[in-house]
This record gives sequence, structure tokens and C-alpha cells, in this order.
Amino acid sequence: MSDKVSHISTMANIYYVRQNMPLGLGHAILKAKSFIGDEPFVIALGDDIIYNSEKPVSKQMIEKYELYGKSIIGCQEVTIEDVTKYGIAKLEKKLDETTFEMLDFLEKPSMEDAPSRMACLGRYLLSGKIFKYLEETKPGKNGEIQLTDGILAMMKDGEDVLAYNFSGQRYDIGSKVGLLKANIEFGLRNEEIKDDIKEYLLSLDIEKI
Repeated sequence: MSDKVSHISTMANIYYVRQNMPLGLGHAILKAKSFIGDEPFVIALGDDIIYNSEKPVSKQMIEKYELYGKSIIGCQEVTIEDVTKYGIAKLEKKLDETTFEMLDFLEKPSMEDAPSRMACLGRYLLSGKIFKYLEETKPGKNGEIQLTDGILAMMKDGEDVLAYNFSGQRYDIGSKVGLLKANIEFGLRNEEIKDDIKEYLLSLDIEKI
């Protein structure tokens, strides 16, 4: 175990800044401005874990950015019943099988008002221009600065933003059930422990627990 932990420490240099008050995702992103400057950067929200054994979603999005040179929001299709839970993209031109120009997005629309079933799911690749718009965004409810408001303002100024239908299994670990599902399924993928986990699960008498 110590060897594995030591190896992880050599994989990257990690820097962090602290958001001293819970003033919204946009406020948290602004805290990183001094690190990022004008460079494009990836935002990965911690309550969304996405599994892809071949290519991580961040890598998928970086490749799309290198192809199109535009900010990108990671999306996946959800059922029409679930559109009320997410920000839903209003799509325009289809650039390729997985990438679309985005006109707008609506936060948790009704099923009737949803412009598509493409939900924005916790992954962004944004140009450094977003900082200007976040700095100009007025705080909303509870004094929070929302990233979505900054992105919409950037779009209104003519900056293109793309919706990318990423490939991967998403786990919402913001819920207790989602966190438990993620732990079980990742455990079943781990060569070292998967047989023990499988044996344990098969041994359970569900009706008696």
C-alpha cells in the first residue's frame, strides 16, 4: 500500500487554493485565476465521477478543444423524466457525432420546456475568458456567483460554447445511494479485490438484511 501511495505522489504536482466562503461555483473558479491566467482549463466537479476504461472524459474534451478551439460543456442524454434535475442544453449546429454548438441552456426546466435531453453533467473545459465574465457576474441567491451565469454572459458576447456528449459511466456521488453504487462497481473492477467483493455480494440474503 505504501508503494502505491508513493507512486501516486509522483504522478503530478498538485496545487490548491481554498474557497474561504461557500459563495458558489463561479466564486470557487475565480479563486484559481492566479494559477490559470488566460489558459484553457478543465473543471471537474467532485460529486460526479465518470468511468471510462479507455479514455478519461477530461482527455476526450481536451481533444475536442484541440479540434474546435472552443469552450466545451460535458453532457449526456438523460430520460425526459430526468430533465427537471439538470441544466439542459439548447443545441444548434451538429459539428460531429458527439459535438454540438450550443445556443443556450436552461436550469432544471419542466419536461414541456426542455429544449433537448442533453444534460450538463459536471465537466467543463473553458477558455480563460470566463474569468472576465465571472468577475462581472452579480451575486444571486445567498450571495453566490454561479458559473452558469458567467458562461451565459460569455455566450451572449458571441463566444461559442459547445455541448459534448461524452463517453463514460457517470456516478452521482452527491447522493448516498450513488456513492454506494460507485464504491461497489469500482470494487468489482479492481483485479485485487473483485473476487472477494463478488463472493460477498452473492452470499447476501437480501430479504433478511
